[in-house]
Amino acid sequence: MAFKRFISLLLLAACVAAVLCACSAEKQTAQPETSSLTTTAPATQKREEITLPPDGAQNYTVTGIDCSNGGKDIYAELYFPKNGYKNKTVVLSHSYMLNCKSMQPYCAVLANSGYAAVCFDFCGGSMSSKSDGSFMNMTVFTEVEDLECVVESVRQNELTSGSDIVLLGTSQGGLVSALAAEELKSSVSALILMYPAFNIPQTVKEFSESSSGSVFSSFGFSTDSFAGEYISSLDGYDPYEHIGSFAGPVLILHGTADTVVPIEYSQRAAELYKNARLEKISGASHGFNSENYSLVDYDKTVDKHILEFLASLG
Repeated sequence: MAFKRFISLLLLAACVAAVLCACSAEKQTAQPETSSLTTTAPATQKREEITLPPDGAQNYTVTGIDCSNGGKDIYAELYFPKNGYKNKTVVLSHSYMLNCKSMQPYCAVLANSGYAAVCFDFCGGSMSSKSDGSFMNMTVFTEVEDLECVVESVRQNELTSGSDIVLLGTSQGGLVSALAAEELKSSVSALILMYPAFNIPQTVKEFSESSSGSVFSSFGFSTDSFAGEYISSLDGYDPYEHIGSFAGPVLILHGTADTVVPIEYSQRAAELYKNARLEKISGASHGFNSENYSLVDYDKTVDKHILEFLASLG
């Protein structure tokens, strides 16, 4: 069981993609895209009607931005609105084994709505990463460092300097964003977490202690070379002991049918923040669109939640 959970959580590409999609098919039946609201702080944000940009609209430009971490170049893309910039920049962090391509649809919606958006490849974040660094050396904490460097680049970029910065992350990128927000309190104004993988340390621990670890080699990876540093860096680590002091507004989006990261993990996280809101995406599993291995597209529901949240920030 631990091995299956570990693979489902970490290898969301290549050979595991088919397994994950097959598991999701049973859960993601056609259900109304409704959500229930959990508030862990007084609801200070105003809710206003949000109109999504039309499909295919492109009222923005896409350029590269210079960014590096300890000599490693980080591939990053800046989506910037052509008209009516709202002086907010959203920095998006992708899931494990994916890359910035999985975040591009969200960047397009954000830029079409007047927000700057930056997506990037973590160093060693996947086999297809355009950033420097080895996949074998990537850990949750190297990704936190990468994100901090991207934020600094956003602060120095002539188009986004002085803007409010919002972090958005999916799955492992959500965990990374939550941890980075604790370190970047003065630089980050708000946080958006989408099915954040707060269960990674527990899942990795169960996997590393099980006899199933030897099966990992059948997927073409060595636990010593691939998982060793990743696993050892999480030994004894409890992410809930390292989040919660970030005082800015927090939006958490999580599917009710997520079996990879059950929604209870987000419920626990929401309770730790002073100003958090958990939106439950009915019927969704681990991922909200095809770019993130969902068989059902929940983007219209998710995009409205994100845009309403950003509008409420003023």
